[in-house]
Amino acid sequence: MSSDYKQLRLQNCAALNTNVLPEDTDANRTLKYIDIGSVTSSGEIAQLQEFTFANAPSRARRIVTKNDVIISTVRTYLQAIALIKSDQQLIASTGFAALHNIPQVTHPSFLFYAVKNSAFVQRVCANSVGVSFPAIPATKLGKLKIPVPPLETQRRIAAFLDRKTAAIDDLIAKKQRLIELLEEKRAALINRVVTKGLNPDAPMKDSG
Repeated sequence: MSSDYKQLRLQNCAALNTNVLPEDTDANRTLKYIDIGSVTSSGEIAQLQEFTFANAPSRARRIVTKNDVIISTVRTYLQAIALIKSDQQLIASTGFAALHNIPQVTHPSFLFYAVKNSAFVQRVCANSVGVSFPAIPATKLGKLKIPVPPLETQRRIAAFLDRKTAAIDDLIAKKQRLIELLEEKRAALINRVVTKGLNPDAPMKDSG
C-alpha cells in the first residue's frame, strides 16, 4: 500500500444510517423502494418497486439520496452493493446499511469501489453471523477498515474505474447479444434438421 494511504474505519469515512422514514409518514406517500434482490452483482439497481407507505414492507425505511452507497448487511454473500445515482429520494430496505460519505474524507465513487472490493467483502462475510441468512450489525460493519488515499487520488481512481468498468460492461453486453444470436441459430438449426432432415431442399407435407 502506498505511504500516502490511511487505513480508516468505515464509520470514520461515512455517516451510517442517518435517515429513516418516521412511522407517522403519510400513508398515501409513494415510495420508490430498493430491495436486496434489486441490486445486481455489478452494483446496478435493476428495478425499483413502488408502494404507498401504508402498503410498503415494514423494512422499507432507509432513506437514501444521490451519491449514497448502500451495502447489504443481511445475506452478505449476495454482495448487494450499489452507488445511488438517482436525483430522486429513494427508500432502501433496512437490510442495507446506507453510507453517506464525509466530503473531507471520501469521494462517493471511491467509497463505492472500496466497499465493493473483494477483500472488503470477504471481511464483511467473515464477520457475519448466521447460516441461512448471515448478517452483520451496522456497528460491526462500521468498524471494518478500508484503504483511503488523499481525495484527489480518490477522484482519479474513481474516474479510471468508471471508464474501465463501463468498457467491460459494454463488452459483456455485446457478448451477451452474440450468445443470444448463437442460441437462436442453434434453435433454428435443430428445428430445420428435425423437420426437413439433412436435405434442406426436401419437399414438406402437412403434419396435421
